[in-house]
Amino acid sequence: MDAINETASMLSVEPTPSGQLMPEWLFNDLISKFDDDKLIIYPSEATRKTSLDRLSEYISSIDTSKHLTLKRLFSSLFLDLRLPIVMDNDALLFSLVHQLTVQYANDGRFPLMFTPIEGRKWSEYKTERLSQLHKELSELKTPWTWDNDPGVNEFRSLLLNLEKKTKKTHPQLMKSHLLNRLKSSTEVPFTLKGLNGIVMLDHCPEFSEMDRALLDLISKITPIHQLCSPGSFRLGFHGAYIADVEWCTEGTLPEWLPPHKICNTTEEFEWKSATAIQQSTSWHRISLERKEHYISSTIELVSDYLETNQGKIIIVDGAAEAKVNFWATRLQELGLICNLQSNNLREQSSIAGLVNALNIGEGLESWSFSKLRRLIGNTSFPLEFSQLSNLVHPTNPDWKPKPHLDILQNISLNFHVLGGPGALERWSYTLSIAKPNLGSDIAVMSQKFEETQWWLANILRIWAPLCRESAELAGKECIGCSSSVNLPLIEPIKTGTEWLNMIFQSLDFTKLVPHESRYSRAIPALQIVYEEHHRIMAQLHQLKFNQPTKHSDFISHI
Repeated sequence: MDAINETASMLSVEPTPSGQLMPEWLFNDLISKFDDDKLIIYPSEATRKTSLDRLSEYISSIDTSKHLTLKRLFSSLFLDLRLPIVMDNDALLFSLVHQLTVQYANDGRFPLMFTPIEGRKWSEYKTERLSQLHKELSELKTPWTWDNDPGVNEFRSLLLNLEKKTKKTHPQLMKSHLLNRLKSSTEVPFTLKGLNGIVMLDHCPEFSEMDRALLDLISKITPIHQLCSPGSFRLGFHGAYIADVEWCTEGTLPEWLPPHKICNTTEEFEWKSATAIQQSTSWHRISLERKEHYISSTIELVSDYLETNQGKIIIVDGAAEAKVNFWATRLQELGLICNLQSNNLREQSSIAGLVNALNIGEGLESWSFSKLRRLIGNTSFPLEFSQLSNLVHPTNPDWKPKPHLDILQNISLNFHVLGGPGALERWSYTLSIAKPNLGSDIAVMSQKFEETQWWLANILRIWAPLCRESAELAGKECIGCSSSVNLPLIEPIKTGTEWLNMIFQSLDFTKLVPHESRYSRAIPALQIVYEEHHRIMAQLHQLKFNQPTKHSDFISHI
């Protein structure tokens, strides 16, 4: 068999009205035949699921491998051709890429983006931006002919180097490897065996050059019949197409398709197709006095509709992410409970508390009273260091290392202990010489001062792997400001992983659970972070990459 690249393409295009995903002739053909001789390509996962649900009403058993999206098709072909598996596009992959990118940057291989001088560090943001640029350019067939390349070519060689180390395929190089293998292949991939042809439903006009090149190669193996919405390219009415070929007529339809009527390639109104006319589609414009009124107006329209009708409603909001809480509240008033909460881990309250704990020793407000107060009284990230309760005071057994916010606040105000470099040392020194004021309850205040001092001395030992100032002070003894005895302390934490384990052991989940509301992911988000961290560290160790264990490296890793 000759190489696939040397054969002719078998492409055909048929006009289809916009607004109609699957024509009736194709639907009837699928439910009347059970030989699975056609592969259907859907424009999205949502349309695939909707069509399978509809087909399941007529067919008891559906071969879902004959109903794919473009992404699923490429993944199946990738496996058929026995190429190395594709790496998951997750935090582990970013950690691996970032470590190699830092090495390349320090070697001066990105001269337009970074100068490797002492004190300068290549940031995660630059790795992310460079990766995003490479991702866009990797969708082009000839992406590397760029005179002012800021470093994408080097980044590509970096990814190829990573593939050799991991013996896997980077997601951004998957299409390139698939294209090269298909060009030289002499066998029909398993996914395409036994097919009479592929029917590609109407897609948005956003095929990349790589998508079209791959589909053109596939059409040399199995005929592709594309359903494409006609209309103006400039106005965006036209569907995506693989190649510029003539429209099919009823006389030129492929033989493997059932005979059917071809719709017109032109419409009286390009925005209104035959499907829209059949469904009596109309549009209305409602003017509002102020833009803030649009949510209330929409809710009124939805409410009026639901009083007399039953059906699905789609609400399109260009600022939906910023208005999530407003939409959820107003829709709930109508009895509509929607999962509109963000899936972004950073936006979960528990993750915000974890980030605050990580960064307590960072920046110009490091170890400030406001950060300490958030650490102590954060109800969305309640920490109860049970390890500290096991410590026994040498002379006063009822005294325990615990913070008193009034003590910390008074010291911050009266002694001007603000945040920033050296703040932790000032806290420690000020508490070590603190004495009760005249006129106060001497016994109570003496206990509060020493308990706060004792608590802080243990806290800086816990934060030793994250903060250099904590690590420097962790080796010092703690002499009680009231009892003048050497207070027992826990052993300093050595690595970031130990710190994370201790923080999760110290979380008071009995206080965290009441904060769980419908669709909240506070606890699952923490579980994801914990499991992902340990998985990534294990993989980095297995692949012999550097593991972030201390200070800013560990903080950035989390």
